[in-house]
Amino acid sequence: MLLYKAVSDQSIYDICLMTYGSFDYLSKLVFDNMENIDSTILVGQEFSWDETLATDQNSNQTLINNNLTITTL
Repeated sequence: MLLYKAVSDQSIYDICLMTYGSFDYLSKLVFDNMENIDSTILVGQEFSWDETLATDQNSNQTLINNNLTITTL
């Protein structure tokens, strides 16, 4: 399990894409880390996720290596 720290203006959907690479594990991410999907995401809030479930580990590693984040408004 790895930890991901949320940044400004990220939603749970952004965090799901940053970690798992798709929405396939959105319910797992919410269940493991939040009371419900509508909970407010705070800057610096940590989310645990299972890196072995990432749909595309190369894309995930590219985001991490290049210090890129997904944020949608």
